[in-house]
Amino acid sequence: MVLLGLGLPCLVNAQLPSLPPNSSNDGVVVKPAGVNSSPALWGSPTSLGAYQISGDDYQKPLHPGSPDQELGLTWNFSAPSSLATARQAINTTGGIVRAIFVGETAGWLNDFGYTYSGVPSGQKSYTAWQRIQSFGSTNDTNIKFGDYFDVNLAPGQMANFDFWFSAPGEMGSRPTSLTDLGGVYTAFNSSASSSSTPQYLWAASSITVDTWIPSLSAAAPVATYLAGIEDWRIDRGSDRDYNDLVLALQFYNSDGTPFTAVPEPGTWAAIAGILAFGFVLIRRLGFRQAP
Repeated sequence: MVLLGLGLPCLVNAQLPSLPPNSSNDGVVVKPAGVNSSPALWGSPTSLGAYQISGDDYQKPLHPGSPDQELGLTWNFSAPSSLATARQAINTTGGIVRAIFVGETAGWLNDFGYTYSGVPSGQKSYTAWQRIQSFGSTNDTNIKFGDYFDVNLAPGQMANFDFWFSAPGEMGSRPTSLTDLGGVYTAFNSSASSSSTPQYLWAASSITVDTWIPSLSAAAPVATYLAGIEDWRIDRGSDRDYNDLVLALQFYNSDGTPFTAVPEPGTWAAIAGILAFGFVLIRRLGFRQAP
C-alpha cells in the first residue's frame, strides 16, 4: 500500500517567487459548467448550489466543528476518510481528479493550481485559476460558479499529487514576492504548506451531486468533497472565515465514469439497518405464507 502524502520534504517556509506555468501547458483547460450549471445538477439549491458565494466581504463563514446553515454539514480540518480511500484507489488504477469552483469572498487576488510532485514551486506544478475574482464588473470577474478542470493521473501519480492555494496578502495587487505577506497552502500534504496552521476546512462527509457524464450521455450521482480555504496573512493572522475559496472535488475512473467511493461509517450503519429490517420482514412474510 502506498501511503499518500508521506515522504515529501519539509517546506514550512515554501515560497513561490513566480506563478507556475498555466495549466494549458499541461493540456489541462478550465471549462465552464455548461449543462451542469442547471438547477437539476450542480446548480441545485439542495446540493452544490447551496454553497455558491461571491463577494469581497465576510459572509457565509464556515466554522470547524459546527453544522453549516446550507445543508447542515459539519466541517473539520481533516478530510473525510472516504476522500483518502478515493485517492488511494485512483493512485492504484489511475483516473481523473476534478476541481470545481464554487465561490469566494477574498479581497485578495489569490491563485490556485496543482502539482504532481507535491511541491507547489516544483517543475511539475501548474496554475489553473489566476488572480481569482468572481465579484465586480464584467471586466474584473474572471471566474464563476461551476468553472472546473480535470487532471488525468496515471497509476502511481496520486501519491504525490496535490492542489495548492497561493495568497498574495494584499488587496487587488501583488507584492514583489508572492508569499511576502500571504502564503502557499496545500490540500493534502501539510509539509508543503507555508503554515503549520490548517488552511483547508473540509466537509465531514461527501455530498451526492448529480453530474452530466459525457461517456454515459446521462446524468449520474457523483460523490463530491467540499473544502473551504483560508488566505492566511503571515504577519497578522486571518479572519478565519474559511470561504476565501470554496472548492469541490470529484473523482472519476479513467473511462470518465464516476468513481464509487466507500460509504461513510454513518452510511454503512444505515445500510446495515435497512438490510436487518428487510431480513426480519422477509422472515415474517415467510412465516405468514407457510401452510
